[in-house]
Amino acid sequence: MNGDSRSSAGVDSALKLLDPMWKVQQLADPIHLGQSQFRKCYKANFSPDMFTGSTREQKREAQKVFSQDMKARCSLIIKELMKLHTGNIGVLKRNLPKVMQSTLSCYSGDCSKCSRYSVVCSGGITNNWWHRSMFLGTHRITKNVNYSRTMTGRAASTIHRLNNAPGTSMIEKCKYCGIELSARVRRSLRQMDKESDYQKRYQNNPQVVKRHSQRADNSCDHSYSK
Repeated sequence: MNGDSRSSAGVDSALKLLDPMWKVQQLADPIHLGQSQFRKCYKANFSPDMFTGSTREQKREAQKVFSQDMKARCSLIIKELMKLHTGNIGVLKRNLPKVMQSTLSCYSGDCSKCSRYSVVCSGGITNNWWHRSMFLGTHRITKNVNYSRTMTGRAASTIHRLNNAPGTSMIEKCKYCGIELSARVRRSLRQMDKESDYQKRYQNNPQVVKRHSQRADNSCDHSYSK
C-alpha cells in the first residue's frame, strides 16, 4: 500500500466509528491513472506480429514505447475533450466510445474517422498523430495497415504521394480522373506541399531527432520505473 491508500483506510476507519454507514472512496488522480494505464498496456498480451523486431527484447521495447504513447495520447484526449465540451462530463462520456473506436482504428492504420472523432489526430498527411507523437516516430513504430482487399491501390497511392509530395500527387490524381480543381483548392494543395517539405526537413534535422529520442527514452524509463 502507498501513502494515499493508507490515508484512505485510516480516514475510513475513523469515520465508521462515528457512523457505520459512512464510507471513504479512494479516487486515483490523473498521474496514478496514467501510470496504471501504462503498466496494463505494457503487460498486455499482444499478437506476435503486433510489434516489429528480430528479438523478443526488441519487441518488448517497442511495446513499452507504444504503452507510453498510449498513455500520453489518452491524457491529451481527455484534456482536449474537457476543453471542447467546457468541462461537461456528461457530454464527454457520451462521446468517449466514438473517440475510443477512432483511436483503435488510427493505431491500425485507418485514419478515416480521426478528423471527426479523434480530437488529437486530424487524419491528414502531415497533421496526424503519427507525426505529432514524440514516441512512435523516434522508435520507428509505424501504422499496421491490414486492409488486404485495397492494399495494392493504397500502396500505389502512397508511393505516388511520396514521390510527388501530397498536394501535387492529389492534383495529378484528380487530373487523371477528370476532376477539375478550383484555384483555391490548388493553392491549398500547394501549401500542403510546402508544409510537408518543412516537416520532413524538420523531422530529419539531426538535433531534432536526437532531442526527441532522448525525451522519449527518458519518459519511458521514468514511467516504467514507477
